[in-house]
Amino acid sequence: MVLVSCTQHEHIIDVSLRVGNILCADGSMISPQDFAASGKTAVGVVFWVNDDEDNRTTNRALAVSLENLAPVMWSDSLANIMGVSTNFTAFDGASNTVAMLLFQTGRIEGAADRAFRYSKNGVSGWFLPSVAQAMEIHANRNRIYAALEAVGGQKFEDIWYWTSTQDNSGGQSAMVNAVTLSFTQGRAIASYKREKFAVRPIIAIQ
Repeated sequence: MVLVSCTQHEHIIDVSLRVGNILCADGSMISPQDFAASGKTAVGVVFWVNDDEDNRTTNRALAVSLENLAPVMWSDSLANIMGVSTNFTAFDGASNTVAMLLFQTGRIEGAADRAFRYSKNGVSGWFLPSVAQAMEIHANRNRIYAALEAVGGQKFEDIWYWTSTQDNSGGQSAMVNAVTLSFTQGRAIASYKREKFAVRPIIAIQ
């Protein structure tokens, strides 16, 4: 923590809460430069920090997992899932994931199940990012890569990853599609829900 003073008031700045810092199993965050000597165990990399002006979420920050999860269908159902948004600007990955899990109960494992069941070094609570959250990962990928290199994590491949957002193009055909995104290119496209694509879970820092 750093205390910054001015003539009117003081601000406490949490220097650990920065994009590119490493989220550890004990809940702390540390820079890639300090990680090796810390003796801590990594679980993710911070890719977005709330500047207190973003009202899309009350989370302090978001972190992405250190590895890809194996390709899986978004869902074996082609129905439009109630509670899963088509909003490309919303930070609603967590609520989308919950809605997908409730819908998928008793069905085969889908992308939301794979993200939710993921646990790294005892840390659970992961979910499938929305398009907007996935775009933040793309925008900050170079700082994420520095942290992944420090902890031996897996860089993003030039492949498509599932998001938790359904297709917003409208019409009957949109129901059968959800959105995949390339973290390397920053491109989002509509993809058939029964196709298999990779999953890269994220977690909220409260």
